[in-house]
Amino acid sequence: MLSIRARNILLVSALTLLVILVGTSAAYIAMFYGLKTQEATQLQQDAELISQVYQSGLSGRQTGGLLVDVYDPESGDRIYQSDIPALTLSDLQQKNEPVLQRSYAGRNYLIALQPTEFAGADFTLAVRKDITYLQTVARDALTVLAGVVLGMLIISIAAVYVVTRTALAPLVDVSRQTRAINENNLKPIEYQGADDELGLLVGTLNRTLNRLGEAIHQQKVLLAEASHELRTPLTAISGYLRRAEREVPEEQKQYIRDAARVSESMTRLVNDLLQLSRGEIQQSYTPHFIELDEQLQDLSRDFPGLEVETSGILELIGDPERLMQVWRNLVSNAVRASGDIQKVHIAATRIKDTLRVEVIDHGPGITDEEKEKIFQKFYRGKHSGSSGLGLTIVAQIIRMHQGNIQVLDTPGGGATFRVELPALEEE
Repeated sequence: MLSIRARNILLVSALTLLVILVGTSAAYIAMFYGLKTQEATQLQQDAELISQVYQSGLSGRQTGGLLVDVYDPESGDRIYQSDIPALTLSDLQQKNEPVLQRSYAGRNYLIALQPTEFAGADFTLAVRKDITYLQTVARDALTVLAGVVLGMLIISIAAVYVVTRTALAPLVDVSRQTRAINENNLKPIEYQGADDELGLLVGTLNRTLNRLGEAIHQQKVLLAEASHELRTPLTAISGYLRRAEREVPEEQKQYIRDAARVSESMTRLVNDLLQLSRGEIQQSYTPHFIELDEQLQDLSRDFPGLEVETSGILELIGDPERLMQVWRNLVSNAVRASGDIQKVHIAATRIKDTLRVEVIDHGPGITDEEKEKIFQKFYRGKHSGSSGLGLTIVAQIIRMHQGNIQVLDTPGGGATFRVELPALEEE
């Protein structure tokens, strides 16, 4: 896409070229037809003078480069001719014009008819003048004008470039500063120019940045306070569950362990929220050997009725708690979107050196517009009931594991979240 500077240069240069072409064309036409009109007028005057010469009886006087044919006005016969072919008098008189233009042997002539009297008899003079030189003059003039047009165009383009560069320098600087703006850089734009339209725009943008910065700050404060308030009861719940695990019968301990695992996951989520309020999730994790099929089967116990399909050797190195946090979040979102756990299933397989996990639902789906924003912090979709942080955390955890995540459409309706992670090399 062309920049505004390039568009201005092209537009002004095109307009300048158009003006130059129109001006030079008008000058060329005016010059050519002006010379032709001048020659026609002069030819009429010369024809009258030649008629006077014939009437005076001095027929042998030179004509000054003009060619003269003498016609009998009654019969139309040519009774005296120049050294070039001529038309009949009737051909010359068929157009009621004082001066005619005819071409002979590749040369152009102007012809003026003038009645005269000689030795008591009436005659018609056809006085000719060769105007072929006008075409030569016109071609030479056209060559000169073409050079002038080219020179003026080069000069105008250079001038337009310099003027545009100078005039748009403040706008280019503002554009450069604007591109650096993001959620971590809301620094006001520096502008030292005049209080014109650009100055008003920069002022409005700076006020918007200030309000946005205040809103983000308040958002982070609220998130930090909420996370802090949640950590205390979750810590107490984890303590109660550990005590209960020691006291309950063996056959009930598995339920306590599952509850403790969920509680630990919630504590981890709250800690992530707290880190998000301060910036980003720390790019570190505790690596373990993970058998992904077993992890997904553990996940199915947290979501009774969830269908899990696995195939191949699904082994990788990663943080099991972090990845379980990813699966729980994606499945929770899928159940919320579809409204029924029976409409959600997980498919995991190995493709060469990549593990692919797809969380598939048959809900209303996700629009293309939402797909572009769904992993942004605090973004909430039209049908979302979440805080807008879950998928942000998911995306960061996947990046921590050198993987990627994308959103696809489920055939028949719904959304599919595809996660790809590097697999452990097979021996």
